[in-house]
Amino acid sequence: MIEWINLIVGYLARIIEACGALVILHGAGRTMLFYVRDHILRHHGAHVSALRLLFGRYLTLGLEFELAADILLTIIEPTWERLGLLGAVIAMRTILSFFLEYELAAMEKRREYSEPLTNGDME
Repeated sequence: MIEWINLIVGYLARIIEACGALVILHGAGRTMLFYVRDHILRHHGAHVSALRLLFGRYLTLGLEFELAADILLTIIEPTWERLGLLGAVIAMRTILSFFLEYELAAMEKRREYSEPLTNGDME
């Protein structure tokens, strides 16, 4: 019975890992598409910070999937190598989330200062 559970959890972890990779790949493709469309084709120049935030959100979501997969694999095979990998993914995800939140707050603040006042804002 334990072998079956380990087998099923192992397959689930691989599926979740693949989902995380697909999310990151989708985010990279979407970010590149926006960059090409806005920067090269229209010659506007995309806001790099907005593109970084877009891709960073996909990275964070993808790392969440990778973290879930690593947790499952660590449960069925708790080796020091797995624990180290789990710690590295947690550290990367935490650092990435911190800087994403920081940049998002800075962008919101810049947007507040750059938007012109409308008649409704003055009341």
